[in-house]
Amino acid sequence: MAESVKPEEIVSVAIVENDAETREGWVKLLEGHPRVKCVAACESGEAAIRRIPDCRPQVILRTHLQHIYEKLHVHCRTEAAAKKTMGSYLNS
Repeated sequence: MAESVKPEEIVSVAIVENDAETREGWVKLLEGHPRVKCVAACESGEAAIRRIPDCRPQVILRTHLQHIYEKLHVHCRTEAAAKKTMGSYLNS
């Protein structure tokens, strides 16, 4: 049975992420939660400035996974090790 959620219990979220695949992943993740509604998924800061005032989210999620990945890549020395570590991080 689906949980009944009152409109005032729903948190509106806007995502700002330049990588399309990562952005879509965040949208899918948020859509899976009954108390969260993704009201915008912006590909850049400029797009966010244009779109966010109209949708008025309660939370703005600005991700920067590429930066984390680059640091992991240097730390792990190989791309495969960095991807494995990043996957573990994202799946935890």
